[in-house]
Amino acid sequence: MLSLQKIVNVLLPLREIRYEALPDYDEDVYEPLRPPTVHPDYADRCLCDVKFNESFRMIKTGTKEWIKETEKKESEMNASKSREDYTKKDYEQDWFFAQKTINNAEPLLFIWSKEPSGGFMVIRNEKENVISYKLYFIDTRDRVKSRPIFAQVDEKTKQMSYAIWESKKFEKSITLLIKKLKKKKTLLDGTVLTVGIKRMEPVRRHEPQHFP
Repeated sequence: MLSLQKIVNVLLPLREIRYEALPDYDEDVYEPLRPPTVHPDYADRCLCDVKFNESFRMIKTGTKEWIKETEKKESEMNASKSREDYTKKDYEQDWFFAQKTINNAEPLLFIWSKEPSGGFMVIRNEKENVISYKLYFIDTRDRVKSRPIFAQVDEKTKQMSYAIWESKKFEKSITLLIKKLKKKKTLLDGTVLTVGIKRMEPVRRHEPQHFP
């Protein structure tokens, strides 16, 4: 009679076992979910339904439940990536500043603005976990005016969008909001936004600029 070890030694060569060392993953890193696989031995992960203080249940690959859950997860990941892209674009704008007040905005606009009127900047402030955005601009009477920028979240996609009183609809980013206001020449206290100030060498306004 063959021993159990001898039986295992005979059967093992008949079946090729696939093994791949998986890299270490950070907790905040999410990879696109894999399509259905031919055989569970060739999958490096599985989808499970886990309930608090209860055992978990594996969801069979390729079933309606599996497809529904994977599509939901991919949709959430795409929405998250979209939000990050729009936010990054806003932060890259030269006219986008953080943690400043009206006392900071006035000198910055008058020193750095290249236009007699219409020069603008956007300031993001955060206090006690509350984030606010404000648009500051120079009006036609050479005064600094402001508009609060309203933000709302789409309940389905969790996508942020922004607007001011004069805009007709919410836009997916502050950059797009500013572009629409400029393109449509929306009047803000009789002023049309022109050029956002840039973090660069100061410009003396109302004086002719001489170039070689």
